[in-house]
Amino acid sequence: MANDLPKLGAPAMRALAAAGIETLKDLREYDPDELAQLHGIGPNALKAIAAALGR
Repeated sequence: MANDLPKLGAPAMRALAAAGIETLKDLREYDPDELAQLHGIGPNALKAIAAALGR
């Protein structure tokens, strides 16, 4: 499956990759509090992720 993640900064993309998150489907399995705990995921990344997920 193609990478359909929103455009995020390099630290956020590395954090998602390290957690094994490669697609929006993968992202849907996490709540914002869990994502915020990943090193590299900041407020701007959380906003972009929420928008991509329609939250």
